[in-house]
Amino acid sequence: MSKEKKSEQLIRQIKAGRKSAMDELLKLWYKPVVHYAWRFTGDQYAAQEIGQTTFMIVFKKYHQLKDISKFKVWLYRIADNQCKDYLRRQKRYELVDEHNLEEGTGSKYNAQYALEQREKIAWIKKSLLKLPEEQRIIIVMKEYQGLKFREIAEILNISENTVKSRMYAGLKALKKNLNQANSEVHNLIF
Repeated sequence: MSKEKKSEQLIRQIKAGRKSAMDELLKLWYKPVVHYAWRFTGDQYAAQEIGQTTFMIVFKKYHQLKDISKFKVWLYRIADNQCKDYLRRQKRYELVDEHNLEEGTGSKYNAQYALEQREKIAWIKKSLLKLPEEQRIIIVMKEYQGLKFREIAEILNISENTVKSRMYAGLKALKKNLNQANSEVHNLIF
């Protein structure tokens, strides 16, 4: 059974009074929400707090969810708003990419590869940070969270075409930023 179908089933149970279904819903979605918040805020502890706050809101307002098939969209909209609130409070905009790099067995090749991967990640992070938030958030939702354009449009309350155009503009700008960063590094070396 898909996560979405399982969520619908759990929401029905919660609405019917089975409060233990809340624990199951939390187990199903807490990690993806925290992962999203971490990528959005760049702060692991804030991401955990955002995850907790998001689910406090979900459990407080689940009765307001009219169409349970839209739970995922509703959940990410709440998480998105919590992330934006956090960033407004912190007055900083960072994006962290937490690739799990293997250090390898200690060989020179593996160490060099890991270093190159870290450098690429750093370039991508810096390039993403240069993007306007409206483009960056769509890239994070699509590429890192695996959301569909339709879902992103619903979460952000904009048209699907707007999502696609922002994604295209963001990827184009990201490519330009990466090429510029690569050029700057090349000029430093040579």
